[in-house]
Amino acid sequence: MESLRKEYYGLCSVEGYALGRIRKFPEHPVDFHAGEISRDDVPDELERFRRALEEARRETRDISRDLAPELKGIFDAQDLMYEDPMFVDPIEKNISLGMNAEGALEDTYLDLKKGFEALPEGVFKERVSDLEDVVHRLLKRLRQHQDEVFPYQTFLEGLGGDDILVAQDLDPSALLHIRKVGGIVLEGGGPMGHLSVLASNRGIPTLVRCEEACKLQDGSAALLLAHEGIIVEHPAEKEANKAQNRTLSHLPRKVRPSGAFHSIQISVNVDDLEGVQRTAELGAGAIGLFRTEFLYMKRPDLILDEPGQIRMYGQILAPFKDRKVVLRLVDPDEDKDHPALHRSASSRGLRGPAYLMAERRIIESQLRCIFLASQEVGMQPEQLGILIPLVSSVTDLQDVLDIWKPQIHNLFEKRRPLLGAMLETPAACMSVRDLGRYVDFFSIGTNDLVRYSFATSRSFLAEYYREPGLFRMLRNVFESTDRPVSVCGQLGMREGFASALVGLGARELSGSFKQTYRIAMELESHSLKSMQDLADQICQAATRDDVDSLIYNYLHIGR
Repeated sequence: MESLRKEYYGLCSVEGYALGRIRKFPEHPVDFHAGEISRDDVPDELERFRRALEEARRETRDISRDLAPELKGIFDAQDLMYEDPMFVDPIEKNISLGMNAEGALEDTYLDLKKGFEALPEGVFKERVSDLEDVVHRLLKRLRQHQDEVFPYQTFLEGLGGDDILVAQDLDPSALLHIRKVGGIVLEGGGPMGHLSVLASNRGIPTLVRCEEACKLQDGSAALLLAHEGIIVEHPAEKEANKAQNRTLSHLPRKVRPSGAFHSIQISVNVDDLEGVQRTAELGAGAIGLFRTEFLYMKRPDLILDEPGQIRMYGQILAPFKDRKVVLRLVDPDEDKDHPALHRSASSRGLRGPAYLMAERRIIESQLRCIFLASQEVGMQPEQLGILIPLVSSVTDLQDVLDIWKPQIHNLFEKRRPLLGAMLETPAACMSVRDLGRYVDFFSIGTNDLVRYSFATSRSFLAEYYREPGLFRMLRNVFESTDRPVSVCGQLGMREGFASALVGLGARELSGSFKQTYRIAMELESHSLKSMQDLADQICQAATRDDVDSLIYNYLHIGR
């Protein structure tokens, strides 16, 4: 009997494994209902379009309001399209020439899509899905489908952890309606597209540009090996069992590359209690970063409820009381002014130490509750790390120490929690020698560091991860301090780049738990000497293309 097993190949967007069944996205051609209007109807039609434009824009802003900063930037970029003359002007011109708004929208959409697809490889070509997201939202408003919050919402919300979603492409908004999914396979898309950014943030194994993926049969068994760029339909029982054992095994905690005298700590980043419980069940060795502001954004009442905060932090720390947990103090992004985080009007727009000093009472309460919770659950003080976000200078640090020291003095005797500083600005990276006199450890926040180093937005971070200048700056960090330095953020979870960071001197990498499997395998399969050589070569490179070639050769040749 002929085997039904079949392989499909694509590009890895987010590393990871998934074993389950295919669920095909129920795509149907969009009917714009194009038509003609009389000259007398043009003013009313223009008004109808402009009203729909404003309603769609409000909806986009509502979607982005409570998202994490790096995700909010995706919808901020979409928000600009509603006032972009390249998008709006052709639509209004066509309406003036006698097209209805739907037809004018379709005509402009097809022209812009054709132009995007004709661009060379790169970030703009991969943003067609953002255009489609805006167009679908606008079309919904024009046709007054107020009851339809998002097309196919019921289907998306019904997906489970054993489902592998297959589609031609997906709007970024689609992922916000997916509560759980094992993996994603797209026939289109791109590794730097916005949907890939969203999937990476959630640790969903994702394959893009997978040729003929839509031929996969709905409901068939499948094995997704995103890091290998392959999805197998009807996998053999032996390979399915092997993948399942690997997927269900405990998260990697430490890896020792050959030739190394020390191990590399692999930690996970989480934002909520559910994430803590999930990673604890999987045996994670440490929480490398917990962004505490999300607790207060989901539960604004906690700001004024210290017993509630103590209970919450107790639930977070209890599963890891014998392992390391690093909590970052509240850090609202400048474009994320959630009312719960601002008891003082003067703190709006501030981040890092400036925010902490403006909201001193919030931070004093937060530290007190964290410390009391750690004592209640029996956590050893040195297992708890507190991170100060966005430190740029010793003066910044000294200001926050005025809050830190009284809390430590009141609640601890000889042994105390560890204090760390996040390195997220070039100024901080050039000041680590002095900063190290005041802190116990550093954590490099690669997302904001790239953003502030290259004056770019979160939408384009992946492009600048490949800049040699970034690695030269990081080398200075590792060579200038004897304090432990961890790397959190997407850079440390990218193939090849993880090895380069270890080659520079990183002793801890943290990211989404699903990404840690692949990074552990990479570090185990290379020697420390090869990682150091890769880091040296990247620091000597001149262009992003040079870095791409070095990473490719390292992953495919040097073993």
